[in-house]
Parts: sequence; structure tokens; C-alpha cells
Amino acid sequence: MALTQANLPLTPVKAKTEIILDESQYPIGSVVVNFLVNGDPIKVKTRSSMDLPLSLIGWAAVWIDLAQINASAYHLHYLYNNQSFPPIEYINNNWYYLNWDNRRYYTKPHSQIDTPMSFSLGTHLTPSIEAVF
Repeated sequence: MALTQANLPLTPVKAKTEIILDESQYPIGSVVVNFLVNGDPIKVKTRSSMDLPLSLIGWAAVWIDLAQINASAYHLHYLYNNQSFPPIEYINNNWYYLNWDNRRYYTKPHSQIDTPMSFSLGTHLTPSIEAVF
């Protein structure tokens, strides 16, 4: 039996421009971002102080307080590289790299840190090992 192609009428599809998340599933004080479907960078308002628990930041995330407005953020401290401290933020219960541009932080879905445990970072579901000891 052979498969045949059906002639179906073409119906225009309206594309959504952003993914809307249910903010109630995130802990109070969480940074929640509705990413664009096309993966473009989106503005992120970072935390104003170091308020994440050790179970998330482990020993890998260090808070760098800067005088410039909206520039303070957590930065990833690589164990074997003391010169690279990329900015990161815990967004939608995951860690993301941030980019600084035009006096704002931006991120995109592809900037998610896929294996936070490899940097000793924790998540809501898998706390940092440093928090246990």
C-alpha cells in the first residue's frame, strides 16, 4: 500500500511572538522571562542584590556589585580560569549567560547553561553539591 499526498487547503498560521509562562510555578522573587519564539535576545532585569541561596549558587556564582545602574549581577567563577567571569542569571528555574549591551543585560534561549552541575551551580530540582556538605 502506497502513501499518497492529500490536497488540503492552505490555512495561514499566526505565529506567536513570545512564549508566555505561568509565573505561579516559580518561587517568589524568581526572574521570569517570556522568551521570543524566534530566539532573539530579550532584555533581562537582573536582581538588585545577592539573594539566591547556596543551593543554587554553590561556590561558582559570585555577586559583583557595580556602581552602574542595572549592572550588578551574579558572575560565573570558573575554577581554573581566574580572568573570566561571565555574567549569569537564574531565569525560569535555569541558569543563563547574559550579554551586556546598551546599558542592559540580554539573554536568549540558546544561552542556557545546559549542565549547571558541571560548574557547581544548582537548580530548583538539582541543588548544588556544595549546599549538601
